[in-house]
Amino acid sequence: TADFELVGRFGSRDDWRSALREHKVEVALECTRAGLGLEHGLALLEAGVNIVIATSGISIEDQERLDACARAHARGGLIVPNFSLGAMLLLKASARTQPVPD
Repeated sequence: TADFELVGRFGSRDDWRSALREHKVEVALECTRAGLGLEHGLALLEAGVNIVIATSGISIEDQERLDACARAHARGGLIVPNFSLGAMLLLKASARTQPVPD
């Protein structure tokens, strides 16, 4: 979209905390491995970055911690976990349903 510019891509071996400052990142998409969303989300918020977390494994307690951190740093974010398991279960369930008679 014209409203966004990709300023960097960071992998697990990159010093992404330094890169955030260097590239003046405003929004980061966190889509690494399940279970890392909280740790990375907190670090991003503390670095002054708005977040979109797209990994699984974010509990209600994690959401509350992320919300408190976002509010403390005047940042925002979305938690949009990977829904592939849910999509697969939905497909399996729909395949088992009987057609509705006319």
